Amino acid sequence: MAKNTNAVIITGDIIASSKFTPVKRKKLQNRIAAFIKKITTDLPDFKAEQFRGDSLQCVLTKNRSGGLRTALSL
Repeated sequence: MAKNTNAVIITGDIIASSKFTPVKRKKLQNRIAAFIKKITTDLPDFKAEQFRGDSLQCVLTKNRSGGLRTALSL
């Protein structure tokens, strides 16, 4: 039987990012990557994945109270 683990999951997608110019899209990807790096430094249990350039999925397993702060920061 699986162990019951509580976690915070945050997902996001930038609306209409396909309409961005390539330069703006790259800038967005870089800002998301910088955000992930910063939060990972502050919250060691933070794991994130950026995909398709404008989508993000994050998991916090230990510091679940940091989930709201992270979501608002996004």
